[in-house]
Amino acid sequence: MKQEFKTHEFFYYTNSERGNGETDFMGGNTVLNNDERMSFLREYAHAASRWNGDPALATKVATMEDAAKAVKAFSDPEHQLRRRIPITELEAFSADKANEYEGLNLYAGAYVENDVVVLKDGVVSPVSCARYIFDEPKKAIKIAFDLYLSPDYEGLDKTPTSAGSAGRVIEVRIGTLDVVKLKVYFTGAVCIAKTDLWDGPHTQIGEIKFGEYNHFEIDIDQTATIIVNGEKTEDYDLRFSGEMDSIFFDGGLHPRGEWRIKNMTFDGEPFAFVKNDPTDETLSSLGIVNLPYVIGTHKNKDKRLYFKKTFSYQKDGRVAELEIDTLDPCGKVWLNGKLVLDTADVLKHVVPVTDALIDGENELCIMVEPRAPENYYYWHRHEDLYNGWFCGEVWLVTCPAVGLDKMVIRTLDASASVSAEAELTFNGKAEGQVKIAVAPWYPQKGEETVVATASVSGDKIIIPFKGDFTPWSPDTPVLYSVRAIYTDANGNEQDDLAEEYGFRTIAQEDGAFILNGKRVLMNGALIMQYLPPVEEIPCNHNCPTVEQIAWQLLMIRRMNGNTARLHMLGYGSNSRLIAKTADYLGVMLIWVTRMIDSLESMVFSTEWHEGD
Repeated sequence: MKQEFKTHEFFYYTNSERGNGETDFMGGNTVLNNDERMSFLREYAHAASRWNGDPALATKVATMEDAAKAVKAFSDPEHQLRRRIPITELEAFSADKANEYEGLNLYAGAYVENDVVVLKDGVVSPVSCARYIFDEPKKAIKIAFDLYLSPDYEGLDKTPTSAGSAGRVIEVRIGTLDVVKLKVYFTGAVCIAKTDLWDGPHTQIGEIKFGEYNHFEIDIDQTATIIVNGEKTEDYDLRFSGEMDSIFFDGGLHPRGEWRIKNMTFDGEPFAFVKNDPTDETLSSLGIVNLPYVIGTHKNKDKRLYFKKTFSYQKDGRVAELEIDTLDPCGKVWLNGKLVLDTADVLKHVVPVTDALIDGENELCIMVEPRAPENYYYWHRHEDLYNGWFCGEVWLVTCPAVGLDKMVIRTLDASASVSAEAELTFNGKAEGQVKIAVAPWYPQKGEETVVATASVSGDKIIIPFKGDFTPWSPDTPVLYSVRAIYTDANGNEQDDLAEEYGFRTIAQEDGAFILNGKRVLMNGALIMQYLPPVEEIPCNHNCPTVEQIAWQLLMIRRMNGNTARLHMLGYGSNSRLIAKTADYLGVMLIWVTRMIDSLESMVFSTEWHEGD
């Protein structure tokens, strides 16, 4: 069906010749003063009220009530053979994380070894961080330390870095605000960065050597003098107010390459690694909650998040697993007091728990470590750096000893009739038959039809199938239930996996975006995820509710958009709820996920990390 859209453009003319070049509404490239900006906004508001027939500009494009109504239509396809039980109604607790050493916070696997702080190597976020807290706040301070960076962090790309490049960060702070910010790059360059939100120039002040210790000295007294390996900088005017309370070592986006800090001194006095007495954590109840559940913000800084649940289970000879969407940034899981998961990354985990389960009442405990107060980019930040830490969705799954492990569906052609394939993997050697059954799922549910059958002997099979399916597009957000059914060699149905799926093909040709064989204009908005109210931004930034996701995507749809660019820079989200919501509401995604470190990793190996 042909659609017509009306658009409006609003121009503001200035006599400045700079207005003919690249400009911003505000910031370093602006050509407008405050009065001109206010004039533009007033005139734009008047024009918008006329265009929309809304004199008071009081009509919302979409409301949270609209979002809640839309979410009611969402559901997961049903399994008929395997049991996939969502873990809901857990009691949540918070508890102050006791520091192992006085005046030292360690995050995401950082540890102390012979009075050396070690920030660990890795592949997937989170990165290790450490914060030294001064004995008392300081108006002036002299700091010295030796820093080691593994040769693994030295990049293949020697292109000069910019203020926006990721790197290891050393910050002397007042609370979460920088007084001095040094960045150590994969080229070896050490730069001092100005922390203006819109204009963050940085200046190289030295260079480190990989694979050996490098000596740093920072002298702050309204101005800053820095010495790197004996090379002294000029005095930098800081113009800060308040008293400094800590120095923070931030691992940046990518955990590649171990780094170490030793010989830390404050005003000539060495930092004393004094161990605290171990104490039992005092749990404070947060009430009964459902997952995902997040805490964060400065008021919860350095608090662990716990979840506890008691549930009944009867063993039936089947294999049991816990499917855990994420513990972000990292955490642990116990079942009946037995540690079944200790994860140092944010990825999804499927944990065998057959041996840990007992007949009768079982006790599940989940712990999420607090997030370090990282500040990746000066131009994307909230003053409260304690971005949320959370537990994603969790399921208890039971299946046969040899059953389906994973299903990946791919659309091969959707330009006319639809052809696709299902790639199935098993958790052992399967012998028997697999059927692929498809049913209409959204916007209307329908009867299931078997579209393909194949014999299997092994742990993997790819099954092609075709059907008279309606391709998914923003105009026709049609979804299907695709279910794989495994029958053993004796003809007994053993296991199934079901996924909701929209049949579509995506390509790029000659600069055009091609959906289902046809050129489509991607028209939409950028979502930075700074959701109101302002005091909840640190939590909503990387763990929004499904209603908040739907609310934003509904606004795009109602403004004739079909695309959302998700750019929660520095944290992002891998949540399936984002993809699910976009599929139901007919929105295409340009998605910066938690695997944004893939971009930085290219300077080390010139290859993407394919972690999503």
